[in-house]
Amino acid sequence: MCTGDAVDDSPTCPRRLSFDDAYTAWFLAQSSCREALHAWARATPGARCAAYRNYRTALNLEEAAAYELAQLHSSRQAA
Repeated sequence: MCTGDAVDDSPTCPRRLSFDDAYTAWFLAQSSCREALHAWARATPGARCAAYRNYRTALNLEEAAAYELAQLHSSRQAA
């Protein structure tokens, strides 16, 4: 449950990241996404489906991290 400034660790109560944390999360996510893309490209025929799923997962995480970073950036510019 979220109350005031207290934040619990449940996934239903996300905390806002600092700008540096959001940038780091995005940078790591895009690095993982790039690695997953390369792994998919190098995958053998029998491993391509799993490599593609891994890439899509990494891509979704990168997209979420990019969105969070963009939200923080736009709120900083509005202030």
